[in-house]
Amino acid sequence: MALQLDYDRLIGEVRLDCNEPEAHSPNDDLILQKSGNVAQLLVNELSNAPPGWSQRFHDLDVLPGKAFYPLPIDKAFSKPVRIHTIDQADRFHVTRKVDMCDRQNQDEFYQGPRQAVVGRHTAWVKVLSWDLAQPQLEVVPEPVEVARYRIWYNTGIIPEPLQDQNPPVPLEYFRYWRVETSLLTLRYCHWRGRDQVSRKAEIEFLEPVLLRQSKQFKEAWDQFKLTNRVTGSQEPHGYADWYLDGDPYL
Repeated sequence: MALQLDYDRLIGEVRLDCNEPEAHSPNDDLILQKSGNVAQLLVNELSNAPPGWSQRFHDLDVLPGKAFYPLPIDKAFSKPVRIHTIDQADRFHVTRKVDMCDRQNQDEFYQGPRQAVVGRHTAWVKVLSWDLAQPQLEVVPEPVEVARYRIWYNTGIIPEPLQDQNPPVPLEYFRYWRVETSLLTLRYCHWRGRDQVSRKAEIEFLEPVLLRQSKQFKEAWDQFKLTNRVTGSQEPHGYADWYLDGDPYL
């Protein structure tokens, strides 16, 4: 039977981590807010790691005489990964990668005419820029025919936290997410029949336990996010490669 790892379970386990405080302090909404903060941070860490942990693509149709195109921030657009040509109507089409550059470096990639002369996929470089957090793409040179380009990008913002929603982090790190949420929530906890002195003592007792768990999980997390596969699992092995290893005469 598969584990049900969602926000609802996280809320219950955070309360157990915090030694079952009063139901209203913290309430479910506060735990949900803190868990969303932690989840977004973990997703940000993944998006800045070399592997593409969460990627989507957007097909951009360019039009003659139009150089600038807004990108879909409603699809959780974060960082571009790769741009290439696509033509599903032409079975002989060969995909071509298109370079990306920042606006201030455009002259290092292209110094030709502003507008293309003839052809469909004439983009030499795509210039990416942001205007008040709205990403946009400039096609250089300006196209003269309708064409389609596929933009691969990392996702950024997580879905709105809901109690019955699955976590946006890898499931094996659900407990790391929970412990970090518990650490943020602990300061808001009140226990029945405890005055401020005993409440402070309870927090000081629980916090080191959670910090120790967090440290152990973080060590594994930092290694995990650097690669999306087991090292050595995708490289080909030549027949009898070991035979010539270490031969000083070759």
